[in-house]
Amino acid sequence: MPLVVHDDFYEYCMDVIDPNSINHIITDPPYPAKYLYLYSQLGEVAQRVLKPSGFCMTYAGTYYLKEVINRMSEHGLEYYWQICMRLAGAVAKVYQRNIYQGFRGILIFQKKPVKKQRLMTFDYIESPGREKELHQWQQSLHGFAELLEKFTEPKQIILEPFAGAGTVGVACMQKKRRCILIDNDAESVKITKARLSETLKEMK
Repeated sequence: MPLVVHDDFYEYCMDVIDPNSINHIITDPPYPAKYLYLYSQLGEVAQRVLKPSGFCMTYAGTYYLKEVINRMSEHGLEYYWQICMRLAGAVAKVYQRNIYQGFRGILIFQKKPVKKQRLMTFDYIESPGREKELHQWQQSLHGFAELLEKFTEPKQIILEPFAGAGTVGVACMQKKRRCILIDNDAESVKITKARLSETLKEMK
């Protein structure tokens, strides 16, 4: 079972998690402008806790993409690539630019030294549809599972600093990765623990 932590991700990662101990990070911070500072914290945390050449994969809103990349790079992470997840049956309306956005952007950063991932892979994911039953910002299980397949290996340790509904944890259980899930919201932690327990029952 993944470890589920109710805490501020920045404080926990900087004070509790050992440096150079996490294989990869997969996460989905909130997108509004007031939360942009979280990407600076995420970049600092990733630089500290990732093993050399570990990936930090984060969903990011396209409108603030330039600032997100700058903030993620502040502490030494290298921009590696972007994965585009096509949104099946739904689009996001970006009124600031009069754009119907049909994909979700996933930025890939890497702690130096930069090394290629193990397998050749396409830089897009087909999402089967929206999954918002448990959390307002919930992403598809399929998307996280594909990221695990593309950039990680079984038994590696995956960190998810914004656990939400625990989707990354479920994907890690299914793909046989170890996982640490952190969220500062008590209700999200409750939902995550219940969901992981149900997943464990289903897997037995």
